[in-house]
Amino acid sequence: TLEPGVHLQIPFVDQIKSVNNKQQDVTLEGQFWAETEERAALYYEGITITYQIQPGASAWLLAHVTDYQNNLISSSLVSSAVKTASKQLPAVDATNRGIIEPAVTLALQDSVNEKYGVDVVTIIKVVINNADFEETYKQRIADLQAAQILYQTQQFDNQRAIEVAEANATVTKTNAQAEADAGLIMAGQGTLV
Repeated sequence: TLEPGVHLQIPFVDQIKSVNNKQQDVTLEGQFWAETEERAALYYEGITITYQIQPGASAWLLAHVTDYQNNLISSSLVSSAVKTASKQLPAVDATNRGIIEPAVTLALQDSVNEKYGVDVVTIIKVVINNADFEETYKQRIADLQAAQILYQTQQFDNQRAIEVAEANATVTKTNAQAEADAGLIMAGQGTLV
């Protein structure tokens, strides 16, 4: 590994290959399917990973990773990280970018460390453009919401019916009491006459 500056090269003996140690982005298109902790199926798509190759690991990467520029952060590593991260989250959090992106970042860093070793590649961040549930799950949620609305409507209607019945009972009782009082008054007037 050469530091920045002027270096001598022996022709036909030494070869100098450059490795980009700046922050780099790789965007993976397509859908990465996973499950939440409740086993709800969902997918993530348009995943962008920002990473950096550590300068001290450049020579090792050149020697051990074939075509490191295209194969360093593979779809299989990202897929594994996405599945690991989403499996630990409830469905509500699995599509929340503020929660899932850091979780995938940590899981991907663990996968990269396991594959290449610690302090070779640093995963800086993961950005997920879209996350959505499978259609059957979305339909179940819609059905559940409709059932909840129906239940609340029935509860409201039942409460209203009880209030109307109580009001009618009070009116009937008041009318009966008034008739009874009127009868007593009439009876009282009849005895006075």
